[in-house]
Amino acid sequence: MSDAIAQLREMLRPKVGGPDDLFRVAWAAFRGGDYAEEVIGGELSEADAVAKLRSWVNASRTISDDPGEADRGGGDFASHQAALAVVTASRASGDDAVIAWRAAHLPQMLTSSDELRAWVVARMRSVEADSPEAFGEQLGTTVRWVNFEGLREFRYTTGAPVLVELAQVARRLWRYGWREAEATTFVLTGAVPMVPMIRTKIGGRIALQVHPATPPAEVARAYAEARVTVLPGRARLISARVAAAVLVAHTTPGTWEARNRELRRRGEPGYATGDDMRRTVERAEAKLMGERPGHRPIDQV
Repeated sequence: MSDAIAQLREMLRPKVGGPDDLFRVAWAAFRGGDYAEEVIGGELSEADAVAKLRSWVNASRTISDDPGEADRGGGDFASHQAALAVVTASRASGDDAVIAWRAAHLPQMLTSSDELRAWVVARMRSVEADSPEAFGEQLGTTVRWVNFEGLREFRYTTGAPVLVELAQVARRLWRYGWREAEATTFVLTGAVPMVPMIRTKIGGRIALQVHPATPPAEVARAYAEARVTVLPGRARLISARVAAAVLVAHTTPGTWEARNRELRRRGEPGYATGDDMRRTVERAEAKLMGERPGHRPIDQV
């Protein structure tokens, strides 16, 4: 950690308050977001830095001590997610595998992308020099991490045992919802990844993977946002009578008058004219498919 950042941390710590463990993970998130550099460079005020760190520490304490407190106090989704991120990182820091690996291989946290890259490459080179026949074969693995500045993934294939163990520890942290690159970066630097609350996959259907801490309203919002990319209209229920007309329209050949007669024969009220039935069916299809009425006439289906 550079002298300027170390001095900034010491200066901010008493002003932020809160337990040391929560401040530690809040500071990791602060560093991971390059906020420390912004304070040093004059882009972020000291007061804003204290407020940001204090909000993370306080929100983390709330979620950790009383899961119902956030619901009683309202709050916004971004703060909720940030608090979840630092609490998750705190739990991950206590993972036995993380503790053991750090104790064995990392006397102090790395603080920049350059340090991280140099640390990985140095261990790759030691393996290439000592046992080139093993490189990338029996002990081969891919080390992935996130660049602090651009949030890009860096990947190296290596056979170094210490890096094989690192990749195994990172995969162990998948249960927290992190990508391997994010987990590797966390183990090496303490930088806190944001926990993905909702992952959306859109195809013929919309699939949502939802973190249990996600508020129901956010799930509804995510579904609505995903749906409009597939179907631009609103999703609305149709009545049983209209559903019967749609079924008859798609199973009865002939004119709309013939379909209307078939609808009545099945015990349904029917419509005044075949044209009335056609317009009703077209509107119903538009509702079902999220289209504008008349977009796909029944006779063209």
